[in-house]
Amino acid sequence: MAQTKRNPRFVTPKAELLYPYLTEPDTKFNANGDYKAEAKLPADAELFDAKGKSHGKIVDFLNQAIDDSVAQFGEEHNGKKRKGKTIEVTEADDPPFYLDGDTLFVKFKLKAFVEPQNGDSFTQAPVLFDSKGKKVKLAQNPWTGTIAKMNFECVPYFNAKDAQAGVTLRMKAVQIINPVFGGGASADEFGFGEEEGFEAGDEPEAPAGKSEGFEEEPDGFDGDDAEEGGHGDF
Repeated sequence: MAQTKRNPRFVTPKAELLYPYLTEPDTKFNANGDYKAEAKLPADAELFDAKGKSHGKIVDFLNQAIDDSVAQFGEEHNGKKRKGKTIEVTEADDPPFYLDGDTLFVKFKLKAFVEPQNGDSFTQAPVLFDSKGKKVKLAQNPWTGTIAKMNFECVPYFNAKDAQAGVTLRMKAVQIINPVFGGGASADEFGFGEEEGFEAGDEPEAPAGKSEGFEEEPDGFDGDDAEEGGHGDF
């Protein structure tokens, strides 16, 4: 049985993630769910393949990929008739990236549930790795501000209804370099600065747990061992 040829995969540099859905899919706009994230990068950020070979600036790579998609589907559909109109394939209105000054924003997505025209339906999710390259499963979804690298496929598509072509960036894996989890916000994020007054450690000592009916248990959780901010070992 012939194997399906895999699409080339590419890797971004370290980027700040915005509104990531990495552990559970977002179902707001698709009932079957989409894993997704937006990456914030310098405008001149470079793109690499999975073997470390440079493919130039991300912006130039994506613009060329979109042009190639329009040309590919234009060759296939231009001049044909659809509902009495002659088809002229144009660029899709919603490219997967945009520039804001010196900052580049790139959108990645992966369908959680796929129903192919030929073959059985299946579920999928992005593979997650820590900063050391070890595969991980996270107990909670990282928040905006997480620093990560994105591994993705650049997949051309054609929207027959609007006769538009473009590319979608299919998120395949994420290397989480420095995660941000809920509950780890700093005082600065709430608009609080340093003031004269109470400092942690000044509070009176709390009564021992025995007053609540608790006894000391050996080899259990020690509050001194708690991880600050829920960042884990990445």
